[in-house]
Amino acid sequence: MNAPSKKFTMEAVFKANNISVNTQNHLSKVYLILMWTTIMAAWGGATQVYFALPAPMGLGSFFMSLGCILWLGCDPNKTAYAKRTAILSFFGFMQGMGIGPLLQMAIDVDPSIILTALLATVAIFASFSLAAMIAKRRSFLYLGGILSSCLFFMILLSCMNYFVQSTVVIPAIHLYGGLLLFTVYVVYDTQLIIEAAENGSEDYVWHAMELFLDFIAIFIRILIILMRSKEGKGSSGGTRTLLPMTRDDL
Repeated sequence: MNAPSKKFTMEAVFKANNISVNTQNHLSKVYLILMWTTIMAAWGGATQVYFALPAPMGLGSFFMSLGCILWLGCDPNKTAYAKRTAILSFFGFMQGMGIGPLLQMAIDVDPSIILTALLATVAIFASFSLAAMIAKRRSFLYLGGILSSCLFFMILLSCMNYFVQSTVVIPAIHLYGGLLLFTVYVVYDTQLIIEAAENGSEDYVWHAMELFLDFIAIFIRILIILMRSKEGKGSSGGTRTLLPMTRDDL
């Protein structure tokens, strides 16, 4: 009863992994910008749903999002953090607008699904990020080639499905395989960011963008899984199914 209790602290986690103080500060900035970008994405999604913008906005948001990524990647001034944060904020807003129609479909099924998917995504993301931090440094970097190959395989499947037009197998691989893939990407990207910071990289805006892409990919897949699960229960009672398993809804 009188034994001293050991409190969990992030300092203890970083110390166990030999992460320098500078890298700790860098990670703090990365996750702060990541949280802000997620808020901007939520704002973008709410804007799309509230104003019921036309479908072509989804394609427009895709190209604007792609432009933001290219801008951040090609910008020679990596230390203009205010400008780069503004670009990333706009990118997050566009990503939110891009998934706005999916959010509307979730609201039509059950509005509580969105909060459940968000909490599940945060839990998964936090758990695997922490796993990457407490694991031995560089222990997961070998996964880079494997993950890239799996991602290329999924892109290839998408191209093939335009000809095969599978409504079950290939979409299921994209949904559940993609969830597993991007979950592992969280571990890989986190350790990659740690190594980059240890080697002197201070571009926390770009690092936050990398993690945000993992976060949003996981959220979308969890949301679709929950929607289909809810619809499966509803359809057994005679409810019309809103989300058929097609190649276009992923």
